[in-house]
Amino acid sequence: NQNVALSSYKTDFKSSSKVSNISLGGVCIEGECGNLRVGDLLKINFSLDKLNVERVMSGKVIWVQKGTAPEATAGIQFVREEEVYGQLLRDIG
Repeated sequence: NQNVALSSYKTDFKSSSKVSNISLGGVCIEGECGNLRVGDLLKINFSLDKLNVERVMSGKVIWVQKGTAPEATAGIQFVREEEVYGQLLRDIG
């Protein structure tokens, strides 16, 4: 399992979680993500240890399955940065 660092664009949420599944469209994570809500916008920092590479992606929480607090599993859809900024601007206005 690959480690990822999560941080919210809109709140002070930060967490280190593990990837349980990844595809071109998104990622399923497990860990301290029980405070996430559907629709949350996240910055996802992948540290690809075997390749010695870091990548940062943006994502939107699609679902959250609560476990034993604060543990949970969450599905995050990758989104373009333009979508993130558009949503943030709509929330301000």
